[in-house]
Amino acid sequence: MEHLKLSVLELTQLSESMNVEHLSLSSTYSGFRMYGLFQSNGNLVFLYYKDDTKWLYYNIQIERPVESLCLCSNYDGSVIYSSRGSLGVYYTDNNGLNWWIIKNNLNKDEYITSIACNGTGDKLISCTNTGTDIYISTNEGETWKSVYNGKDIKKVASNSSSVKLYAIVGENIYTNVGGWGNKCVNDSIKLVWDNLCCNETGDKVFAVSKGTGIYLFYKDTPLFIKENISNLSSYMNGKKLLTVDDNNCINISDLLPPLMCIKENTKILCFNGFNEVYIPVEVIKKGDLIKIKDNGYKKVENVVYRAFFNLQSKDRIENIFYVYPKGKIPNLTDNLILTGSTNVLSESELENLPCYLDDRSYIFPYSNDFYAVYYISLESDDITASYGIWVNGMRIQSSPIYCLDLAHGFKYDPKSANRSIISC
Repeated sequence: MEHLKLSVLELTQLSESMNVEHLSLSSTYSGFRMYGLFQSNGNLVFLYYKDDTKWLYYNIQIERPVESLCLCSNYDGSVIYSSRGSLGVYYTDNNGLNWWIIKNNLNKDEYITSIACNGTGDKLISCTNTGTDIYISTNEGETWKSVYNGKDIKKVASNSSSVKLYAIVGENIYTNVGGWGNKCVNDSIKLVWDNLCCNETGDKVFAVSKGTGIYLFYKDTPLFIKENISNLSSYMNGKKLLTVDDNNCINISDLLPPLMCIKENTKILCFNGFNEVYIPVEVIKKGDLIKIKDNGYKKVENVVYRAFFNLQSKDRIENIFYVYPKGKIPNLTDNLILTGSTNVLSESELENLPCYLDDRSYIFPYSNDFYAVYYISLESDDITASYGIWVNGMRIQSSPIYCLDLAHGFKYDPKSANRSIISC
């Protein structure tokens, strides 16, 4: 099982004096707004975070402690729902300043323990304390209809269209894709699942097992992501995670390591069946052999490109072009132009350095314009693997297979020999 490494940004540490219980997280699609809800010393606390500002805390008085909490928001945060155990389901349309209860048609002793919504917020999915049904509401929670009957249903998740639904059922995760009997988790993985979410398109499912960590279930491959996590929410279609760890520290975790990104007209060392030759990246296609270390070769899995706007900047930041000049760098066959996040490798591949931190490169002098840039991943049974490849005589790190899929929504068609065109 592959293990992904995340870059983590700490947002806030909740004080121990808050006695945090039942913390739930949610986010808008872009991550522009983030939300949290938890029980603290007999009341509820709603957290609101907007665009790199500080967290705002709103206290919500409640008549009695809650048995469970769950939070979800629509695409832009214009409506947020919270299930509060036997106290009912509430919504806010002003970022938590005011909350209104939603009257519903559930049985008297039945209450919602987990809730999710579609992108527009008018369709809800839930499960209840009975653990026997998954419900759908198409009128913002006023009436509910059972769509699945089972046992020990704990948590639910929905993609933005509510076409793809997921639920923790007993010791597994079920989906309605192809029928509610389908499992997302191989029976060989024996874990107790506590929380889950999915991305907006519904092809990536993230699940938390307390004491173990997060798993991403994607393309039938379980990927272990991070330890010490108790709850989470995904955004930007699964590229980023909003998480809380066992110490009640709320973080942003980025699933994508720095991707190789090379400017058009760059040449890559390949094997053409007779000789090793440098070939322009524009003509490389799936199945071509690219040189890696120890006289080995790997087939190209994906080649994608997009338009890249190179900003004018005097600062050495990641998202601009840098130049390695021919004549000043040994073995360069031509000037090499990379984005700052591209990892440059040593010959041993034991060390790498992002281009923007490498003082051998200088900032590309032509700015505020669009250029075509290319990304390449190489064939591997390990979709997290990357390899050292030669570009214009220098070794850089290729992109892992899963990164191109996550970063661009690229769907790999094994029958296709064509590159994928990624629009901006």
